[in-house]
Amino acid sequence: EARKLFEQTLAIKERVLGHEHAETRSSRDSLAIVLAKMAYTLYEQGKRDEAWKLYEEALTVQKPVLGPEDRDVLSPMGSLAIRLLNEEKVAEAHRLNEQVLAVRRRVLGAEHPATLIALHELAVTLERQDRLEEARKLNEHVLAVRRRVLGVGHRFTLLSMHNLANVLEAEDKPDEARKLYEEAIAIHKRVPGPKDPNTLILLMSSLASMLEAQDKLEDARKLHEEALAIRKRGPGPLDPVTLCSTGSLARLLSKQGKWGEVRKLLEDTLAAHKRIDGAGHPSTLRCRCGHSLEVILASLCSRAAWSLCIDVGSSRADRERAVAFAKRAVELRPDVANDWSNLGVAQYRAGNFTDAVAALERAARQKGDGDLYHKCFLAMAYWRLGRRDQARQSYDRCVEWMAKRPAAKNAELRRFRAEAAALLGITEAPPAPEKRGEPTKGKE
Repeated sequence: EARKLFEQTLAIKERVLGHEHAETRSSRDSLAIVLAKMAYTLYEQGKRDEAWKLYEEALTVQKPVLGPEDRDVLSPMGSLAIRLLNEEKVAEAHRLNEQVLAVRRRVLGAEHPATLIALHELAVTLERQDRLEEARKLNEHVLAVRRRVLGVGHRFTLLSMHNLANVLEAEDKPDEARKLYEEAIAIHKRVPGPKDPNTLILLMSSLASMLEAQDKLEDARKLHEEALAIRKRGPGPLDPVTLCSTGSLARLLSKQGKWGEVRKLLEDTLAAHKRIDGAGHPSTLRCRCGHSLEVILASLCSRAAWSLCIDVGSSRADRERAVAFAKRAVELRPDVANDWSNLGVAQYRAGNFTDAVAALERAARQKGDGDLYHKCFLAMAYWRLGRRDQARQSYDRCVEWMAKRPAAKNAELRRFRAEAAALLGITEAPPAPEKRGEPTKGKE
């Protein structure tokens, strides 16, 4: 019914006002959006042929003025592909993106901006399937077309450079990736005209993350600091993207062991909001995107505490700082079990075994079955307090938990279990050698 009304309205406006009148274009937009959403619904219902027919109609209606920013028309099928990727249904997402690309090529043309977006989205699914060479070739094609059609300094051209660099990084070609990232950053800074800070920050952040993974921490730090400065000059310290940049810099500083700078960075962020709105203002602890600044600060404090205390050989000063960070986290968000778990681990490392048990037991109550981390450390804390039966029960649950979960392959988890076994006098088979680059779980 809605479709019929929009079609009737559009026909009247085209006849009375003409095809190019603003009101006519508005009605055309509305009809295209309705058709795109109907296509999405039909696809979800398994009516695939009808869905693609409606999607083609939506593009045809909007074709004269459709650009890459017309997300209401372009995004329904694309968002479905993203959801499938998030659900690890990569093959289905790949097939969907192929069909989206085919329709856009047929209706809009091979070099239409929306078609190039579809090519990139198909490249993403190829990358997720480790078909990196194919993904790289698609991104190279999109970049070449955008350079020719849009120009080297256009935002979408720079984003294509970012996408290609990302694939090169996945192909283990860090030198080529870095060169492309740095070229894109230089172009963004050099080209005159209005600047999109988000594009520049994306480029800087991606390059910084790659350098961080290569332990080139000082180079990465400079990029994170520049990105944060740009955000503060623009939207300000409390913009959601600024807060992400703050978190990235805090994470890197924690890797460098610069905990004083981490704490100052986090506390300054909270203080900035209090200066703007006032300590008693209802929005004092809420940023513009609706996220609580207390939650962000707590997450970063909890992460810092975890980084400081996971190593059995950490210094006394680091352990004390870990306890301070973890306490701050649970003050800010007392209902988060992981924060209590991190506090318990920090207290255990600091030798405060009674406090460790209290925090870890609270984490267990809040989280139900809990996770391996609190079970391992709870077993060790019980043992240190002479509660041997409880220690063994907690350790056995830890072993059972590991047996049922793929995370048991994680080197960090195996290390904690081995530490608990040694303390309790339990003989275990030696852990498998840790593979180079094997990830460890960071607690937040």
